[in-house]
Amino acid sequence: MRVILFTGKGGVGKTSVAAATAVRCAQAGYRTVVMSTDPAHSLGDSFDVELGTSMTPIAENLWAHEVSALHEMQRHWARLHEYAVEVFATQGLDEVIAEEVANPPGMDEIASLMWIKHYAQRGEHDVLIVDCAPTGETLQLLTFPDAARWWLDKVYPWERRAMKMARPMLQPLMDIPLPSDEIFASLKDLLLDLDGMRKVLTDPDITTVRIVLNLEKMVVKEAKRAFSYLSLFGYMTDAVIVNRLLPGELHDELFKKWQRIHKRYQAEVEQSFAGIPIFNVPLFDSEVVGETMLQRMANAIYGDNDPAERFVTASPQRVARSPFRGCSRSAKRPAPPSTTASFACGSPSARTRSNERPRTAGPCIFAAQAAGRRMALKPASGGPALLVTHLSDALLVGPPLPWLRPPDAANLRRTSAPGRS
Repeated sequence: MRVILFTGKGGVGKTSVAAATAVRCAQAGYRTVVMSTDPAHSLGDSFDVELGTSMTPIAENLWAHEVSALHEMQRHWARLHEYAVEVFATQGLDEVIAEEVANPPGMDEIASLMWIKHYAQRGEHDVLIVDCAPTGETLQLLTFPDAARWWLDKVYPWERRAMKMARPMLQPLMDIPLPSDEIFASLKDLLLDLDGMRKVLTDPDITTVRIVLNLEKMVVKEAKRAFSYLSLFGYMTDAVIVNRLLPGELHDELFKKWQRIHKRYQAEVEQSFAGIPIFNVPLFDSEVVGETMLQRMANAIYGDNDPAERFVTASPQRVARSPFRGCSRSAKRPAPPSTTASFACGSPSARTRSNERPRTAGPCIFAAQAAGRRMALKPASGGPALLVTHLSDALLVGPPLPWLRPPDAANLRRTSAPGRS
């Protein structure tokens, strides 16, 4: 089965592009399912049909599905849902509202992953198109299997044991119901169902990601960061789709200014995503709603290409283990003259902005701004170094994840030096 995920900043047209791709795949003879993982669904609006919480036929060879985490909780994980409702109700929340908001953190990601696994395992369809939530939520979705596995291995056994011992003493003193051992067992079963999802999602023969963007500064910057993160976690990006390009024959001064803006950022996109096919989609003269307009968009995107094709077989951005054992952190060009960049990383005194808290020591990844630059990075706490090749903007990654920021000039000092670590 072929799985294609569409992501990008909110409002760039991901849903329209995903729906157009699904229409084209279905017309090419592929049995196609398009599903939305965004809690604010608009997939049905794109097809101009009413979609439910289960697979709905749209046309020949084409089905659509809007995933509802609340519905999945009620249908498959009733015990967890009942406990969440009970917690909210004891705090004075109206019973009806409690039913609606009883959706624990992570359930949107779990429900979406479960349906991706469901379609991939059953093999009843040829192509699965996933209309993802905006970039941040997509990254949470794709990293959730790893986070769930870590929690089950490292935290869950101790937390369950501690709660089992403390519950008899604490419960009489609290007005909030503490989770029973049955709740912990249900949660474990739920997360164990995600086993194998990372293997499916990171297999480039099965799954690829396509980034949708508009030619605006904030959108392009977020797309570049998303590309780096996806590469870091092992997800293959096989296409970039530039949506809503203005036609060249406009004469209005306002639109001419926007054309100049588009041309400036188009050059940046071509440089930043070198090695990945870039498909340009014009701004149409009517809204992209309904099968006819979706077909028109699909023709503009893919031309004579097969939309289910893997347009890239090897990512130009890679993260791999390296045998380097030194304590240095350096970035160097493979070709002379060599340039070495040293920087403070993982140090408690290192800050990316003057008002931010210090980073903690630990593993880090630094992606140089120049294309083709290679780095051997040694974690401060020991262990193998990382060999990194990146094409996009500089990116510093260090735990904990919420602190991710690009480094500033104070953390990066460039000096000419022989090409060695």
